[in-house]
Amino acid sequence: KPKMDILECIIVAQFIDIINGLLPSPDAAKQPSNAHLERLYVFALMWSLGASLELEDRVKFQGFLEEKGGLSLPKCEDTTTIFEYYVTDDGEWAHWDSKVVEYVYPQETIPRYDSILVPNVDNTCTEFLLQI
Repeated sequence: KPKMDILECIIVAQFIDIINGLLPSPDAAKQPSNAHLERLYVFALMWSLGASLELEDRVKFQGFLEEKGGLSLPKCEDTTTIFEYYVTDDGEWAHWDSKVVEYVYPQETIPRYDSILVPNVDNTCTEFLLQI
């Protein structure tokens, strides 16, 4: 159960926004395979339906999806959940840490402390979700 009440129509709208942001345009040269589309569907499902869940509830949600079977879920280690994975442009599951870029401290200037954002898994994931 999420910490706050969310209307079901908002969750559906969030799913639609995510899947629309992930799908290429119909006239794009390269169209995703069925397996790729299924992974995009699962990604949109987990970040719409499961986004507002607490960590322990996300584990339960993952268990529910695994129990239902038939979905192309990422292969998680004991300490990871499906929420730590994204779908690459090739349609494969990859851990968010593969998308984190190295922070390079500027040599010429001293940045303001409040402007420094060192990339990590959480803010990389959040930035990705905000941009789709």
